[in-house]
Amino acid sequence: MGAGLLRHLAGRIRRPEQTPRPDADPARIVVVRVQNIGDVVTATGLLDALRARYPNARITAAVTAAAAPLLAGHPSVDAVVPFTARTGLSPRRPLALLRDALALRQRIGPRQDVAFVLEQGPALLLAATLPARWKAGFAVGDGRFAWMLTHRVATHGQDTRHGLSYRYRLFQEPLARFTGESHVPRLPRLHVAARWDAAARAWLAEQGVVRPFVVLGPGGTTVTKRWPAERFASAARDLVANHDRDVVVLGGPDEAGIAHQFRGTGAVSAIAALDLPTTAAIIARASAALMNDTSVMHMAVALGIPTVALFGGSPWQRSGYEPEFLTILKADLGCQPCGLAVCPYGEVPPCLDRLAAAHAAEALGAVLAASA
Repeated sequence: MGAGLLRHLAGRIRRPEQTPRPDADPARIVVVRVQNIGDVVTATGLLDALRARYPNARITAAVTAAAAPLLAGHPSVDAVVPFTARTGLSPRRPLALLRDALALRQRIGPRQDVAFVLEQGPALLLAATLPARWKAGFAVGDGRFAWMLTHRVATHGQDTRHGLSYRYRLFQEPLARFTGESHVPRLPRLHVAARWDAAARAWLAEQGVVRPFVVLGPGGTTVTKRWPAERFASAARDLVANHDRDVVVLGGPDEAGIAHQFRGTGAVSAIAALDLPTTAAIIARASAALMNDTSVMHMAVALGIPTVALFGGSPWQRSGYEPEFLTILKADLGCQPCGLAVCPYGEVPPCLDRLAAAHAAEALGAVLAASA
């Protein structure tokens, strides 16, 4: 059974949507987002909104295993279920996707009152087997997979041609649909446990970072999200020489190939040197951040750090935040945002190439001055 047949069968199923439940008082709630570290961070706004609405509920977060340590000790989470989808949630492997869904059901355990499923399209198969009375989530496009949900929010998904809502706001809309009541969206928030803060302080001391410091995030999952590393290096030199700041460069193993760009800049490299919770604790101690559109950008915002973000092909209208929470630099070309992984106009996308290092240094200087 292939992806086409899966979509065909899903399109044939119709189930009436239930009315909002403003008087419901669920004892058990699960939030499901098993893709992308940045999305898990973004979803913490929903977790806080749920805790405020249902203070006595037991809230479980079923999230990608890579992001699970970030939620340890979060005040709005009672239990974290780390989960890795073996299929990558691909509709081309529907039977394997169903096996993933059954595995997630087993991991979550007892029946839930409400499940908030922050997946879209075929990945909504995860909702089909969840042991929950009510299931709230997204109906993308024609909504053919949304029959698995009792409460549905219409969205255009990844389509950049339509009006977009910041993802952190979008992730809280299923709650409004379930209750039938509007609420003020909550900004994502991370909690740094004491042991991770201690690990961060020890690492910074070992590296000789004694002055106020700025963190740089030069990584990115696609070329259309990666501002050239040599320009991050230029920003590092400027911060050290002209702003009396230390600089810490963040990144995982995927960024090992650009680590050499920061030699001789005065920056301290943490590339492939720290786990995710310690990285969060390092960010929490920073004066400011300069980031690509990547998970550490969302972490910086969720930790309340003044942040400048460089956007190329990804839609800032969805991945970003309001100006008071995030300073966005973009070239405003007609092809932006494209949402593509590879740019057809060059190895370095013009939308990123046009963002000069001086421009980023100026924006970061303004952020530092404003927060002084």
